[in-house]
Amino acid sequence: MQRLDAKGDLSCRHLQTGRQWLLYDATIDGRLDAFGGCGTSFLATGIRATGGISLRKATVDEQIDLTQAQVDGPVWLSHTHVGDHLDAGAAEFRDRLSLSHCRVGGDVTLRDTTVQDGLSLGHLHACGTVDAARLHVANGVDATSSQFDDEVDFTELTTADGHLVFDYATFDAAVYFDASTVDSPRLSFENAHFDRTISFVRAAIAGTLSFSGARFTPQSQFRMVESTVGRDVVCDHATVDGEMYWNTSRVNENVDVSDCTITALEFGVEIGGRLDFAYTYVTERAGFTETTVHGPARFTCARFDSEPSLTDATLEGAVATYDLTVQTPELSR
Repeated sequence: MQRLDAKGDLSCRHLQTGRQWLLYDATIDGRLDAFGGCGTSFLATGIRATGGISLRKATVDEQIDLTQAQVDGPVWLSHTHVGDHLDAGAAEFRDRLSLSHCRVGGDVTLRDTTVQDGLSLGHLHACGTVDAARLHVANGVDATSSQFDDEVDFTELTTADGHLVFDYATFDAAVYFDASTVDSPRLSFENAHFDRTISFVRAAIAGTLSFSGARFTPQSQFRMVESTVGRDVVCDHATVDGEMYWNTSRVNENVDVSDCTITALEFGVEIGGRLDFAYTYVTERAGFTETTVHGPARFTCARFDSEPSLTDATLEGAVATYDLTVQTPELSR
């Protein structure tokens, strides 16, 4: 079926083949429906479909290849099991792309891909790496409760409109949003779990960045360097057993790091609004070097097990330090 030219819908529901299904450079002037299919591989490099593609609830032993695809309608790969890798790189999806509830045994590639009406990754389980460098998405990303076993790369991600939601997601390896431009109202990792680094280096986030209730293991680093956040950063009730390293970054409105437990903190941020550090416990080192807070700062009931560094810090508004505790080396002896 290579270079197939179909003038209408193509229905192959529950198709079973013991070998590869080849649709290289196919043109379908309608919808491709392969719901419930079963085969070794689905290879559709360069496919063009005006009505969308459905591979829902399919079982593919080896790979799905949609490299350089151009699809006008929605693409549904939800509830599909892929034994090895899923490649949708350098593709253009002019409607929604859904990988929700998929299990991919190998790598997922979305590099240089455009998705114009939302990307669904909810409950996706990616066992290999996820390469989404230079991915462009309009109208949001939903990756709620997704599981990533290996490295995730969203370097140079660009988004427009819609929320980006990674709430309750699990990242067992590093995840990178370096040099990303998130022109969306909210990027959320609430109650997410991080076992290694999450990195925002030279990232530009137009809306609110939320890590409320997130958990970082001792091997992790929460890194934000030379980045800007257009609205708030919310990290209340987070547990950072590794290092929170924020340096030479700016948050235009407020930063909430209240009710947190943090092992190591390096905090060099310019904050346009208020800083809330109330009830937060820093168990090892804490540095606020070159931090500037233009609004009020609240450290009520905060606790530091070592004396925090305030070198070149500037607090322009009112500072609340009621019941602040600093455990100096002299007091600990």
